[in-house]
Parts: sequence; structure tokens; C-alpha cells
Amino acid sequence: MPILGNYLRLSEIRLNHLLEHPDEVHAALYDDLSIAEAQRLKLGTSWHIIHFLLTGNVWGGPAPLAYAVMGGYPVGPQDRGYGPVRYLRVDQVRLVADALWNVSEEALCTRFDVAVMRRAGVYTGTGGDAENEDDICVKFQALKVFFWDAAAQDDAMLVYLD
Repeated sequence: MPILGNYLRLSEIRLNHLLEHPDEVHAALYDDLSIAEAQRLKLGTSWHIIHFLLTGNVWGGPAPLAYAVMGGYPVGPQDRGYGPVRYLRVDQVRLVADALWNVSEEALCTRFDVAVMRRAGVYTGTGGDAENEDDICVKFQALKVFFWDAAAQDDAMLVYLD
């Protein structure tokens, strides 16, 4: 089963509620029908590739770009199998949005090298097949816009792997 990267935009008030009641996180991610599709972003299996292309690191890397995929703080102690749901506050979302906006799609995608990623141990989906470069570039652009829209709306964010 592939590991999929996901995001959910939410108000700072809703985030604070979830931090006080981490047992409600699952319902917020999967059962809350009031959440519009525009508040969600699914990177699929490209999450780790994008992180690597942004930071040059398999895990971690320089802030604030490292926060775009691997950042945030755990919402409660629960590990969901691929780590806990993590959150970014509004000010962190703004920092990431600004940093992402300064990375051109062309600059990011010129770093795409399947052999380098495989040697480094970057997760590239089930079977070890890296997604194609065009798909990564499209998803990176979607990530930039998602963070930019979240920052413009003063939204916080949940980041999680399924």
C-alpha cells in the first residue's frame, strides 16, 4: 500500500480545538462533511520527492522549505502508522508560502533525477517507481498555490501521511 501525503487547511480556532481534543482529529480528517475540497490537498506518493527536491535532504533540511512537507508539530501523541498528524500555525504557513513562492517550478524540476533519488533512499511510491517529472512539477505548483491560498485566508494547516 502506498504512503500518501495530505494537507488540510483549517482556521486557527479549529486547530486550537483539535489541539485540546486530539481524539477528534480522525473525524476532522475523514468525516467532517463541512470541509470543502479546496481546503484539502493530496500529493499522493510525490510528497517525499518534492521534499527532497526542495531541501536536498531525505529527512529534515533547511527551514522554512523543510516545513512544506516534513514540518509541523504533532497533534497529540497518536501515531497513525506513518507518524502523527502534524500542524502548522498561521505564521508558519505564511513563512512556508513565501519560501515556496520563491522556488520556481523550473528550478525545482531541473533537480529531478530518479537515480539520485533512489540512491538517497527517497520514497517514490510502491514498487520503487518514481512518478514522472511532469506529475511532480504539477503537484509542486499545486502545493505552492495551496500554501499561498492558506496564507491569504489566515489558515493553519494539518499535514499527514496515509
